Amino acid sequence: MKSLQNHRQHNNFKTLGQLQVDIYAGLNVMILLLELQRYAQENHVFLEYIIFYRYGQPQGDSLRSDLLKIFNYCNCLQEDSFKSIVGQFFSATHLRATYLFQEDLSHTNLRQADLSHSYLLQTNLSGA
Repeated sequence: MKSLQNHRQHNNFKTLGQLQVDIYAGLNVMILLLELQRYAQENHVFLEYIIFYRYGQPQGDSLRSDLLKIFNYCNCLQEDSFKSIVGQFFSATHLRATYLFQEDLSHTNLRQADLSHSYLLQTNLSGA
């Protein structure tokens, strides 16, 4: 056991905990689904077959705060973790009626993203 600890110290191994694995796995799945949706939008043949509701099917006019919860959960690793890992994949994303109060989305790829009816008070969108 001691030799394993010495080996890790000398070779700069970093042990990932369950929380980090959970977050990175979830973000990778989200990136995969966002890319599938982008591909479906570019190839209209698949558009009717691939529908990705990021936070469940819309329930009337109520604002959804699930994305904010995901931001906060991911940012417990390091500030701006979500934005730096997933932010480049948000182009053409449907974020209708999303609660994004005080979120930092600066330099996030929001090209053609639908933010209609979203709550964006004090949200940083500079360079997005």
